[in-house]
Amino acid sequence: MLMIRAFFLNKKWMLWAYGGGVFLFCSLYAQVHMSVLINDWYGGFYDMLQKATEHSLAEFWKSIGTFLFIAMPYVLLATITAYFTRLYSLRWREAITFDYVPRWRNVATEIEGAS
Repeated sequence: MLMIRAFFLNKKWMLWAYGGGVFLFCSLYAQVHMSVLINDWYGGFYDMLQKATEHSLAEFWKSIGTFLFIAMPYVLLATITAYFTRLYSLRWREAITFDYVPRWRNVATEIEGAS
């Protein structure tokens, strides 16, 4: 419980805790939405490939453009989300460390392995 309290209930870390959490939630929601769009695109694209004689080359390139229109922002968002997730977890660990160090220093008994 102290790990959650050190990050989510401390005024110093609240912006990171809640703002970062909302950003990660929205980012992951957007990634899921883009994954659904890509999945829908696959259906139409492979249907078009199966009946290639019924479609023109222009339709093929338009479909590739649609894919790029979805996939490029997805890759960018996934990269930003992965980086921000690492920053978020680092800030959380920092909050826990700053919360535990004063408690550790005030312990009167010797703790084995405490360095």
